[in-house]
Amino acid sequence: MFHFCLSNLPVKRKKIGEGILDGFLYLKEIGISHFDQKLENILLVDGIPKIIDFGLIREKTGRSGYREMGYARKGSKFRKAASLSAATPGFADQMQFTIGNGYEKCNAISIHKIKEFDKRPIIREITSIISIPSSSSHFCLDDPNLTKSVQVSSLKQNVTKCVNQDLENVTKNVLDQKSSNLCVPISVTTLLRFAIKNDLGFDDINDFYSVELILSTLTLIVYPRSMAGLNLNPNQKETEFQLNEIELLLERLCKKTYLMETGWNIIRKLDGREKLQPKKSTCKFEQVILHENFIFSRPLTVTGAYLLPNDEVFFHQMTLDRIENNEYVLQNNHFSVNHPPVIRIKQRFPHYAIPQFIDHLIYQTGNNIEFVGNIQNVLISERHNMNENEWYLLPHAYSITLVPE
Repeated sequence: MFHFCLSNLPVKRKKIGEGILDGFLYLKEIGISHFDQKLENILLVDGIPKIIDFGLIREKTGRSGYREMGYARKGSKFRKAASLSAATPGFADQMQFTIGNGYEKCNAISIHKIKEFDKRPIIREITSIISIPSSSSHFCLDDPNLTKSVQVSSLKQNVTKCVNQDLENVTKNVLDQKSSNLCVPISVTTLLRFAIKNDLGFDDINDFYSVELILSTLTLIVYPRSMAGLNLNPNQKETEFQLNEIELLLERLCKKTYLMETGWNIIRKLDGREKLQPKKSTCKFEQVILHENFIFSRPLTVTGAYLLPNDEVFFHQMTLDRIENNEYVLQNNHFSVNHPPVIRIKQRFPHYAIPQFIDHLIYQTGNNIEFVGNIQNVLISERHNMNENEWYLLPHAYSITLVPE
């Protein structure tokens, strides 16, 4: 259960809530829009909330006094929200890195009257804890690895680092994820761009649905994750926090939450002009099982397993571009000598499964062959004949389809 904190001491907390609202309204009245609205940037001084950290603001007036007081920095960049190119995951407006209008920060206090403009009466009406049922334990806005503002302007440089690869269905400009663990949202971004173009017949002539803008929206708004490692050196806890299950992200992309639209509907509005947006459509994902005779129809997000010399298995999300000469041709975002931007794996190779699953399979059937309907796969693991320094795929893969409404 996920709780919002305007209760227990209702009068005091409502007063704090009203004070925070007053502060942001005052800033807006004097021409300052604060784009890093999170609890870390609210100080309580003798019970009175004080707004701090003006590193991410839009200042419309150009008054020199604001710069002298430390409210704003010099330069036209800080008079246009999209030019900030920075945000805190989970606390970002879409306009901070594009001109889209698909999402503005969700305001939990307005949960019952979300469309009303005046939020002060809503604060006064709250009499108990506001709870969201069935919230995911994988998602927590209190995590210190999440609540750091990050620059997104360097993403384009990383995207174009490796170009013109031997890829036919997905983009030839391969993003280097560097020291991050963001391979899952990167792969989902690739599939979504394919679906936008091929399912909806959309031509992104204005470059509002680029890899960097979709990835930024996924990691800053749709399923917030630290972007450390793409443009700054992360610590280990930050990269561990970035790990997420592919199905969780696909569920968030294609389904509504208690407070927000589907992730796809947010991304669809990256271009703020409705006539230039992709068609209204429903996002669907499907799980398929890879096997020796699998027939390719559209790109898939797949999980690779790689046995390191220290007997540890390294897992990595990649995108299946096509099958050619009985080989899987994969777009890879983790560059090194052993992991080039394009990886080929023979289709006849065994597929990876965790050792415990294979042990149970052998106990039940006497061998390591798994049958799912008419499909059969030989399974291996680090304890079952897996070669070092060689890629193997897990049998489950996923596709994304956009169905016009």
